[in-house]
Amino acid sequence: MSKKKTNPKSHDSLFKWLISAYLLDFFEHYFPDITIGEFTFIDKEFISKYKALKESLKGDLFVATTITEHYINIGEERGEKRGEKRGEKKAAKRLIAKQMAKKFNIQFMRVIPRLEPLRTDDIMELGEDLLAMNTYEDAFQWIDNRKRLIKVRR
Repeated sequence: MSKKKTNPKSHDSLFKWLISAYLLDFFEHYFPDITIGEFTFIDKEFISKYKALKESLKGDLFVATTITEHYINIGEERGEKRGEKRGEKKAAKRLIAKQMAKKFNIQFMRVIPRLEPLRTDDIMELGEDLLAMNTYEDAFQWIDNRKRLIKVRR
């Protein structure tokens, strides 16, 4: 059985509770009839419930909302960057695997797992060095050596 959160009496305590309980819990407590997943509100209902709050709390609510939006934006930017990096690595890995499969007449799926631990820059360097390699053993040896280097640096 979970403990029900109590609403502190003083303004300072209420603001501390607001921050610690996070914005979504706050809205759930004060505005139970309003869906906040999309942050859209029925204006009349929201305004009437919002007016019931202390005047001094309105500024704190705005600050908390602004802070939340700021961190959501930071999270989205970080997620986009990670997605771009993963996409670059995946594309480079598939391209080199296809080139190796074609050049050495081996199966594409035999190459992919060997490339997995390599970083994007390593895969790009392998692509350049692949031109001078004569057998798939040369390529696999290059990959194994690079994996050892990566482990040593960590």
